[in-house]
Amino acid sequence: MSARPRRLRALPLSPTVAGAGLLGVAVAAGIGWGFAGLRDLLGLVALAAGALAVALLWLLLLRALLRPRAEMMSERRTPTAGEEVTVTATLWHGLPLAQRAELAWRGPEGSRELPVLLPRGAAARQSSGWLVRRRGAQLIAVEALLVTDPLGLLRLRIPLRASAELLVLPRPLPPERLPDELAGRGGVRGTSSGALAGAPSGGSGGAAAESSGGLREYRPGDPPRRVHWKQSARQDRLLVHEPERGAGERIATALLLDAEAYPGGAEDFECAVSLAAALVTRRAGTGRQDESPGRATDLCTVRAGAAGPRVERLGSSPSEALRALALAEPDGGGARGPADGPAAASAAPAVFAPTVIVTGAVTSAVAALAAASAAGVVVAVSERGAGGERTPGTRAPLPPGWKVLRPFPSGDPEPLAGDIDPARLAGAER
Repeated sequence: MSARPRRLRALPLSPTVAGAGLLGVAVAAGIGWGFAGLRDLLGLVALAAGALAVALLWLLLLRALLRPRAEMMSERRTPTAGEEVTVTATLWHGLPLAQRAELAWRGPEGSRELPVLLPRGAAARQSSGWLVRRRGAQLIAVEALLVTDPLGLLRLRIPLRASAELLVLPRPLPPERLPDELAGRGGVRGTSSGALAGAPSGGSGGAAAESSGGLREYRPGDPPRRVHWKQSARQDRLLVHEPERGAGERIATALLLDAEAYPGGAEDFECAVSLAAALVTRRAGTGRQDESPGRATDLCTVRAGAAGPRVERLGSSPSEALRALALAEPDGGGARGPADGPAAASAAPAVFAPTVIVTGAVTSAVAALAAASAAGVVVAVSERGAGGERTPGTRAPLPPGWKVLRPFPSGDPEPLAGDIDPARLAGAER
């Protein structure tokens, strides 16, 4: 990474260390000639000026012949926070001879200048790996081509302005850091009606999905399409398909965006986003991340308002939900990407009955949203487990059938924030 001042780096032409030294010698010789009148010093000044003029003419000629054009390509457009992504720059030029140069990159980790060889009559390619630590829209760009003359005195900066835009998805919380009921350790899972099996029922929570796969005997009320006719004929009794655990389940997740609901600020909000990402990507009770067509995933963000909570529907599949969470911001924060980006909100459903509400603290907006469902759970990330408690704000009363859960059941109070330490993350996943 270059240590030159930012002001000098912005200039199209700048001296190298050797060029600056030669220029200093020439100035000193000129001052000495003015005081002493020695012709030898005047010759040294002329020699330095001639070398700098040759270097300048060479660079101007290269600039006229180069006509550079760059394109960027990323191996992944939607990496997950904490991963490394490789971006490749392809550079076309018009030089009739090979030339060594440098590409000036800018990305999530700052700026870097990497050497590149411009082959004769062919495009140059250079790949660079970047660690994307934070979720949201990220830009990795090649800003300029840096060319130095053969004498090593002057450097020419030629703007390129080629970039690759990434949408960095939030990293889901590891299963061991989810509440037991949501990680499948406590028997809570989504149902076809959106309520929670194992949660206190308010009367219309719906029946739980079938709990095992395979075949079983026919029961009155089973739909005929589930009858396995071949096996029934062999065993001389009616057998029906038993739905696999998780098939047809619906998990409706709501993420509260009210900044006042997060006493811990950005840290708590990033933890809530990571927890919501874990809920929309995991098949209930299995820990697998998939997008099964038999499992509906609804993600809605909720904004508090004077007239009650305002629901915005952001995703009906895990991939859509993750893209939405990548750009989620608490009310009052700046957007991470354009409003018409890949995670733009779709029309909110007429009635949204959440299964899980993710928030920092239980507020009146959370209680109002919970009233739309007969039963469910609220995960309050600001109420930490043992060893990391935070004093919650005034808790609003929840409707009957709802309960409050805490994340980090293993006793680890540290949230998975937006700025990820890869070593800590690897240790948590093990």
